[in-house]
Amino acid sequence: MENNRSPLLVPEQIILQIMERVLHDMDIPSEQYHLDGYAEECVCLERTDNGWEVYDGERGKRYTVFASPDLYQACLEMLDRLAESEERSAFVQRYFQYALHLQEQEEIRSLTRVASQPPRQTFRF
Repeated sequence: MENNRSPLLVPEQIILQIMERVLHDMDIPSEQYHLDGYAEECVCLERTDNGWEVYDGERGKRYTVFASPDLYQACLEMLDRLAESEERSAFVQRYFQYALHLQEQEEIRSLTRVASQPPRQTFRF
């Protein structure tokens, strides 16, 4: 993977929305994953006190747990597990990274627009 840098300007909720869209776009059946904690016979993504975990949920237990303080890294791990091959994994991860890059560019444009506006006049009473 060429770029494992987290998109600093993209809020976690947006990253999760992009993740959902990528999984849908890549025709990964929704029965195979769960983005909000434990689900039976799924690859699961869960927020923890220390960050994020990806694991395989089966018979009420968590197997092959991957822990990361970073949602972006956890999403890459989840995509890797859900892909059917190394080639597909690389493609899906690049697609996810590209979608995040586009969102990050939009966040930068938004901040630039706000920063370039003249200051508001303050009223004194």
